[in-house]
Order: sequence, then structure tokens, then C-alpha cells
Amino acid sequence: MKIFFDNIETVKNLLGSEVKILDENNEDKIFIAKKIFNQKFYNSTSSNFSDYWKYLFVEEYSSQSQFDTVCDLNSNNNDLPDNFLCLAETGKGFHGFRNRSWETKKGNIHLTIYFKPQNNINNIHPGLLLLGAVAVVKTIDSIPSLRNKAQTKWVNDIVLENSKVCGIITKSFSVGNSLSGAVIGIGLNVNSSPQIERDIFTPSTTSISELAFGAEVNIPSILSNLLKNLKSSIITLNNNGYDELLDFYIERSSVLGKKVAIYSDLSNGKNELIATGIVKKINKNLEIILENYSESIRKGRLSLII
Repeated sequence: MKIFFDNIETVKNLLGSEVKILDENNEDKIFIAKKIFNQKFYNSTSSNFSDYWKYLFVEEYSSQSQFDTVCDLNSNNNDLPDNFLCLAETGKGFHGFRNRSWETKKGNIHLTIYFKPQNNINNIHPGLLLLGAVAVVKTIDSIPSLRNKAQTKWVNDIVLENSKVCGIITKSFSVGNSLSGAVIGIGLNVNSSPQIERDIFTPSTTSISELAFGAEVNIPSILSNLLKNLKSSIITLNNNGYDELLDFYIERSSVLGKKVAIYSDLSNGKNELIATGIVKKINKNLEIILENYSESIRKGRLSLII
């Protein structure tokens, strides 16, 4: 893996002090580094941390959303390398869906991944959400005291004990009829719970360490497992394994069989009630099916009714 960074201590904090930094200077893909670091000073090196992920761009503090930066790069350059990562220890301008703000706190993972999906993938947008969600849940499962406790919350959140621990955003790109790139942003609370505007959709947040009951939780081990699980999920999706990811997502759903209210998710921030009822099923394209409601619901915001 080739690493571009602005602070070597940040690299060690995120990857672990045991990571072996090789004495190399890698100036290929410099156009990405200039965009990510916004013309700030940066260095480059190599590490044997991963052989699947080819490039890693690490910022101590990012002045803008790395997810947005990578999306902008893809929109203006179709020659991006497959399988690269961006990490920020802290920053500003990070967000979830509909640009809802997400506080970046040191001790958590703020990750953006870019890869090139195979063109035979159907339902790419739900597919990206599925692979991200499955990877995060399996990563949390690697902690013995939290095994089988993480759940998916329709459509793009991961919860522990009904508190949000992770949010996922995605975007795909195409040239003509061919997929050209996919971007996934993951905000995973490892050591602290960000301050967010709490509402009926996200009444509380939590972190892995808060609920791990004395288990040792650290960024390098969580990140290492997350990257392995992301790799596995990407390979599954590329190999026509959409249904396999979907089955896992549904199996770990926190809303199946629960009474919920689903609201519209308008760009102006206004939410209007669409329907209430018990979740009967989650369909192939991640549509919600409610008992006694005739239409499937493809998008919106979900609130659990306790």
C-alpha cells in the first residue's frame, strides 16, 4: 500500500505503531494527493498494511468532506486507481445523507473508499449500501462481547442497542451504460459518541468502546478488520453475491417485525409522514413492506415507535 500523509503520527494512530513504514517516495497519483490535501504539505511512503488497497490518503485534519472530494475527483477524472482509501483523524464538513452534518471526533473512523465495480452488477445503489453495512456489522462482530449485537437500521445506519454507531453514504458513477466508479463513506464511532442533533430518527448515539464491556478496543484493530470485511463484501458483490449480502442485512435488521413511522426525506429538510405500521418485509431493492399498507416504500426516514 502506498500512503500519502500530512502527519506520520496520525498514520501510526490509525494504522498502529507496529505498521512498518518503508523508506520510499511515491509520487504517482500525485494529482489525487493535491486534491485531497488541498495543496497542503504532504509526504508519501509505503507500508505492508494491505495488499488489496493500493493507495491510502491520511489527513490529520481535513478541511472538507473527503467523500465529497473523491466524488469530485471521479466526476472530473475517469482515470482514478481502483481500490484506494481516504482517512481523516478529524475534520469539518463531513456529513451523512442529505448533507446532514456528522461531527468528526478523534478516536473514531472517518473512512472513504473508492473502487470500480464490475459492470454486471444490478441494483448498484442498494448493493453499495449492503456491502458497507455488512462489512461494518461483521467488524463489530469481531469483538466477542458485541458478537451478533450490531444491527442494520433501514436504510443506511448501523445501531447497537438501538443507538446509532455508524452511518454510511454511497455514490456510483457511470460512463455511458458502464459503471466507472463507486464511493462509500463510513463514519464509525469507535471510542466516542459524536454530538448530533437528536430527533425521532436518531434519538441517541453510542460507540463501540462504550458497549464493549471491558474488551480492548483500538482504532488499528477495528480499521484492519473493517478493511478486510470491505474487501470481502466487494468481492462478494462483484461475484454476483448481491443476494448473499441482502440476506445478511435482513437477518440483522433492527426494524423487521417492529412498529415504525416512515417520513419523506425532502431536500428542504421537511419531513412528512408517509405511513405507520409493522415492518413485514424488506424486499430485494431494500423497499420496506408494512402490514396493512398497499405500497412498498423505497425511500424515506424511519422512526421506531416504542
